[in-house]
Amino acid sequence: TRLIFRGNLTSYLDTKIVFDGFIQAILFEKKNMSATCVPILGSLKIETGWPYQLNCNAKFGDSYCTVNKETAANKLTGSATSGTTATLIDTVNLTQANDYWNWGTITFTFGLNNGDSRKINDFDQATRKLTLDYALDNAVVAGDAYTLYRGCDKTFNMCDTTYGNTVNFHGFHTIPLRK
Repeated sequence: TRLIFRGNLTSYLDTKIVFDGFIQAILFEKKNMSATCVPILGSLKIETGWPYQLNCNAKFGDSYCTVNKETAANKLTGSATSGTTATLIDTVNLTQANDYWNWGTITFTFGLNNGDSRKINDFDQATRKLTLDYALDNAVVAGDAYTLYRGCDKTFNMCDTTYGNTVNFHGFHTIPLRK
C-alpha cells in the first residue's frame, strides 16, 4: 500500500510505504471497499499505528523525527534581564529572528522558577521577549537562568523549510481535501 495521490505525484520518491504484505481478500460494498491484508514478516520498516492526519505524529527530536535538539541552532542557555509570570526578556542572548523559538520549550535552571518548564507561544525579536503558554508561579527576574529548545508546529512546511527533514515527516500531508 502506498500513500500516493496521482495529482500530486511528481516522482516515485514521493511515495511512502506504510505496509508491505499480501492482500488476502477484497470486499466491495455499496459505498466502501475493504481489503484484508497479511504483512510480510520483518518488512515493516516504520512503526505502525500512526493516526491518518495532516500533522506530524512524531515528537520533535525523537528517534522518528531525528532532528538533533542539542545543536547550537536548536538549543540556547541564558539568563533573563527581566520578565513577568508569563514572559521572559533577555536582551543579551535572544538575538534570533522573529518567531524563531515559537513551539519550543523553556526550562528554568536557576531562580524562583527553577525546574519549571513551559511551551513558548511567541518570540518577538524586536523586544527580545518570549511569551509562555501559561503563567509561572513567580515572576521572571534578572538573573533567572534558563535553557531553550526549539520546537516544531508539526506541519510539512516547517519540517521542510526550517529543518530540511521531510524524509522523517510522520504526517499525511497529501490527504485530499473534500470539496
